[in-house]
Amino acid sequence: MTRYYFHTRTGDEFREDAEGIELPTLDAAMTKAVGDAYSLIASCVQQRKDIRPQLIEVTAKEGGDRGIVNLHQLVFDLLKT
Repeated sequence: MTRYYFHTRTGDEFREDAEGIELPTLDAAMTKAVGDAYSLIASCVQQRKDIRPQLIEVTAKEGGDRGIVNLHQLVFDLLKT
């Protein structure tokens, strides 16, 4: 298992995930990040707030593995369907 971190970024503001969680693969980490992103989007919509953060950056403790979830792109994709 690899420890993955889920950092958030809004414009120039970067918030580091100091804890992370252990998951078997980058795909599993990205699935979690997308699920978290949908939860954040739903919460922002319910509260009538801007969608923040704009990005969730997934990194592995050992380096190498990396992925990015763009929350605005997820909303755009939902509206297209």
